[in-house]
Amino acid sequence: SGKVGIGTTSPDASLHVSGSSPQIRVTGSGSGSSNSSNILFQNSDTGSGSSDGFFVGFGGTEIAYLYNYENTPLAFATNNAERMRIDSSGRVMIGTTSTSGISGSADDLIIGSTNDSSTRGLTLASTTNANIRFSDDGDNATGMIEYNHSSNFMRIYVEGGEALRINSSRNVGIGTTSPGHKLHLKGTDTAYSN
Repeated sequence: SGKVGIGTTSPDASLHVSGSSPQIRVTGSGSGSSNSSNILFQNSDTGSGSSDGFFVGFGGTEIAYLYNYENTPLAFATNNAERMRIDSSGRVMIGTTSTSGISGSADDLIIGSTNDSSTRGLTLASTTNANIRFSDDGDNATGMIEYNHSSNFMRIYVEGGEALRINSSRNVGIGTTSPGHKLHLKGTDTAYSN
């Protein structure tokens, strides 16, 4: 039937690799950017596969390029169920297969769906600081939400500076990094400190 078995005498796929820790290694012999190794899944026997097939390339810069043919999504599954997909527009979906009900202008990463009853979340684990940054070409942290684990406070940055802080006592400070009340507002002069 044309099936090839490595480590098995009963292959059930075109290429079936079996064993306790099976590995497939593809190594390029060039140097720098020409040291690339590719696996191509195509609809035809001709072409490079970079535009019409599924292409995985590891070059000298160690970047992987994934292309799925016919504008269909690239899906990742565990335990026989889809967990994540990248659609033809480059949107990453986790826990959902649809962008229905999601804003079309800010949907690069979608976790869950609008009718999902499961608890969803994004966890940033660290022993120091955990940050969500909002960047532009002038600053990699023009806006930022940060949690400081060593002192247990959260702060929000606007235009590169701290605008609001919630400390470990759950006091909120605006204009101060040491809020002493549940809501502590501090201005720059007497008129604006009332």
